[in-house]
Amino acid sequence: MEQILTVLAGQPNCGKSTIFNMLTGARQYVANYPGVTVEKKAGSFVCGDTRVELVDLPGTYSLASWSPEEMAARQFIVEEDPAQIVAVLDASTLEKSLYLCLQLLEMRRPTLAVLNMMDVAAKRGIRVDADALSQALGIPVYYVFAGHTVSYDNIKNQTAALTSATNDWGAYYTYAFNCLLSGEEIATDWCKGYDDNAVGITELGESCAEGTAEKVAEVEAALKDGSLHVFDTSKFTVDGKEVTSCPVDLTYYDFSTGSPVAVYQGETKEAISDGYFHESDAQFRSAPYFDVQIDGITLLNSKF
Repeated sequence: MEQILTVLAGQPNCGKSTIFNMLTGARQYVANYPGVTVEKKAGSFVCGDTRVELVDLPGTYSLASWSPEEMAARQFIVEEDPAQIVAVLDASTLEKSLYLCLQLLEMRRPTLAVLNMMDVAAKRGIRVDADALSQALGIPVYYVFAGHTVSYDNIKNQTAALTSATNDWGAYYTYAFNCLLSGEEIATDWCKGYDDNAVGITELGESCAEGTAEKVAEVEAALKDGSLHVFDTSKFTVDGKEVTSCPVDLTYYDFSTGSPVAVYQGETKEAISDGYFHESDAQFRSAPYFDVQIDGITLLNSKF
């Protein structure tokens, strides 16, 4: 199996370590860089026939000064000569991230950039055009979202919720790295589900009734093998009738400026076929489109 060395570089708190943890999982170790007391995080994951050895470089704003973190990062790139540098850019503070990115490019190693913290940037009214940035830098630039999983183990009042939906972005990062290694284009729209371990639920809360865990496991297995579909139209009614049609507008709106602006004009497609609601199939953007009110369910905002 081929083995390549890749490093993640970025400023502190840019989401770099979250990406590292999602890709490597438990396959990681911690040591110190030679001659300094700076922690070195390394791990690995497999993409196709390639094992990627991934190193999470110390968070730093620059490679030009002489702090222990900057010296360790610079020395590792020079001496270990990684096959790929991934510059993690904080879209909400892009100017600071680009300062480091330009210094990485000066080291003349194969480099690509990923734009993280897009949700934070959007809340601040900041929009970053990845294609324009890619042309300016002369390297590939991709959008990513280093999401995180919520656990109820640390919640003081564990009766507040039974469970929560969660995204495992490790599935996407593995896909993206595999595309980079094979030279394939990373799809703009990427939708995966339970059977790909891209989505799931968190640990069940203490207030769940006896037998809940067993039933949840049964349902999860059925979702993965395709014998059960979310929003099977034979399982519910709306206004006393079975739902047979639900057109969805695939236009993407930007709400960061206050009033919605259509930044992508999409088609209107039928979301129901084969007896169930296709919430996140490849032909659609990511969920949710489901906005019908099922009989027997009272919405909280209409109850209180």
